[in-house]
Amino acid sequence: MYPATRRTAARCVGSGRASRSPSGGRAAGKVLARRGTPPHQPSIDSPAPLSQTSRVVAFAPEITRQRLLVEGYFTTDVDEGHVEGYLHGVAAHLDLRSYGQPAIFAPGGSGREANQGFDAFLPLIDSGISLYVWTGPRFVSAVLFTCKAFDEHEAITFTRDYFGLGMFDAHPF
Repeated sequence: MYPATRRTAARCVGSGRASRSPSGGRAAGKVLARRGTPPHQPSIDSPAPLSQTSRVVAFAPEITRQRLLVEGYFTTDVDEGHVEGYLHGVAAHLDLRSYGQPAIFAPGGSGREANQGFDAFLPLIDSGISLYVWTGPRFVSAVLFTCKAFDEHEAITFTRDYFGLGMFDAHPF
């Protein structure tokens, strides 16, 4: 475990609330198993093959955490300032407190042309917000990971409006 992960986990413990189920309370899906064979229980000693881990295990229920993915095709002009504005704006809109400036990276011509854009992260007192922008296809992917509850509808609406998302999707997990 990296030191930053250890600090994040320590900040999240002690709220007294159980974590949300990754599917927002719905069934997580079917476990793939051969007929007559009980579903494999993943463990540290014997990890399950990927085809058998389609269900989500409720790890660390003592740690409150909420996660949301919002992605879609944007219609606004996006540059570094717009990326920074989104990170600070969505955090403020959801009453999430940051403790540092966002880290924003742009490959600047390195790598494939199709992958040009921005990778960004805003550290929060209660975890963080990551943002990935592909400028060519005009696609954005935002991941909010917090140890503090937030209004998913407000996060989705803010993201949709800020980037002028036409086609988009959102998934709590």
